[in-house]
Amino acid sequence: MRYFLLHIFMFISVLASASGLEHSIDSLKKELTKKSSNLSKVKIYLDLASTFRKVSPDSSLKYADLAYDAANDNTLKNFRADAILLKGIAFYTKGELNASKMFFLKALEYSVAIKYAKGIVKSYNSIGNYYFKIAQYDSSLANYDKALNIARQQKLDEDISKAIGNMAPVYAKKGDYNKALELYTEALDLADKKSDMEQVALLVEKIGNVFNDKGEYAPSLLYTPTVHDVLC
Repeated sequence: MRYFLLHIFMFISVLASASGLEHSIDSLKKELTKKSSNLSKVKIYLDLASTFRKVSPDSSLKYADLAYDAANDNTLKNFRADAILLKGIAFYTKGELNASKMFFLKALEYSVAIKYAKGIVKSYNSIGNYYFKIAQYDSSLANYDKALNIARQQKLDEDISKAIGNMAPVYAKKGDYNKALELYTEALDLADKKSDMEQVALLVEKIGNVFNDKGEYAPSLLYTPTVHDVLC
């Protein structure tokens, strides 16, 4: 029953997604005109870069650059690391993988230098995504594993869930469906405890896909949001 309701949630999310993003972007731009401090502007630039990456990677790059330039104070180093990483993500979305890898590695190096644990974790996850994209699965797993270990040490629950969720499709690609399901289920439990319904819905869909790949079609029907698939 819970997963049926999640299907409805995903259906509603798809309908609201485009208008929601547009509203978020407009609101952030309006808020930007009211702010004068560097800290406030940097945060909004980063929010805009993150939001735009879903609809316009070039705009995402623009605001990531603005955030990087504005975060020129020693107290804003963490935000500068986030800006570097967002530039890599924008290039990744554009399909410019060599550029994305360069910025992911730069974000990692900078985050290590300033001892920014969350930035290190996000960088390793992004590097893992790069290697997954080019089908170098062992390198992908190695980076996800580094992200997971640091996230566990620092008790970064959201990042633990993401790292585990990132590792699962690698095992699925390697044909180890049971390990993939084990990891997805662990990530789902963590997201559920945090009431992160967007992440829960995404993981439910992915679990359904693994059952489908295994040829176990009856369990997959409990997880696969068919309405969402039709709309997408």
